[in-house]
Amino acid sequence: VDDTLARNVAFGLPDDLVDHDAVARSIKAAQLDEFVASLPDGINTIVGERGVRLSGGQRQRVNIARALALQSRLIILDEAVSALDVSVQAEILNLMMGLRRDLGLAFLIITHNLAVVRHVTDRVAVLYLGRMVEWGPTREVFGRPLHPYTQSLIAAEPQADPRKRRPDLALKG
Repeated sequence: VDDTLARNVAFGLPDDLVDHDAVARSIKAAQLDEFVASLPDGINTIVGERGVRLSGGQRQRVNIARALALQSRLIILDEAVSALDVSVQAEILNLMMGLRRDLGLAFLIITHNLAVVRHVTDRVAVLYLGRMVEWGPTREVFGRPLHPYTQSLIAAEPQADPRKRRPDLALKG
């Protein structure tokens, strides 16, 4: 949103309901405080098309800060790191894991990236044609997938070692 960084974090709240201390704490928790210190007007710097352009990682941190400022206990992320380069993906995922640990937050992550699922989730649900076909602890679902679609997803996961081949489990029907 073309507005100040503070207004972006407090997005959706009427001005009289904005807790400026909560906004500042959220910015710090989302690891934006060093970036804010580098801005010409700090938290009151205009960002967006009319102001300072934010990188993808900075935008994701602003979104996380927004959820924290609202005191959310559950944050839903849809392909939250898919457009980011690998090093920034790791930073954002590590930030989320730290927030989960330190603040007791819960995340519902919607993604096609199985590496993300393996790395940051305790439980996983697999959807096929709009229906949940398999769910359970991440290790169990990845270790012993029961549904043919889950088996096919895992078999299609890219391998770093070209000598490690997985069977071709193309779905039929």
